[in-house]
Amino acid sequence: MVHTTKFSVAAEKLLQKANKPDTPPAIREQLIREAREMPDRNVFGAGHKKDKNGKLIEMGVGSAGNQTQQSIEAYIWTQTVFKKDGPEPGYEQNLARMKRELAECEARKAAEQKDSPEW
Repeated sequence: MVHTTKFSVAAEKLLQKANKPDTPPAIREQLIREAREMPDRNVFGAGHKKDKNGKLIEMGVGSAGNQTQQSIEAYIWTQTVFKKDGPEPGYEQNLARMKRELAECEARKAAEQKDSPEW
């Protein structure tokens, strides 16, 4: 029997079905697997990607592959205005990395736009 407190209501319902005595073992395993994947799917979306270690890869706006000026400005504000004790260790390196990612993202988008047909 699987018990957890980290699942959503929908995942808990899957676990209830899995825990019924008449549920075949193959179906039970599938329901448990789906319940465990549901929180990640709810947060990162269906089709989310993971690295070789199983860690989720951020793909949304402001992530490394989709950097925005707004996310950089928010990071600067958080580190310099909001945090009263000063920026986190590695702030300058993180900021430089984010600016580099933004330049790469903008170059990639410009190239994609150039290559796409105009309608």
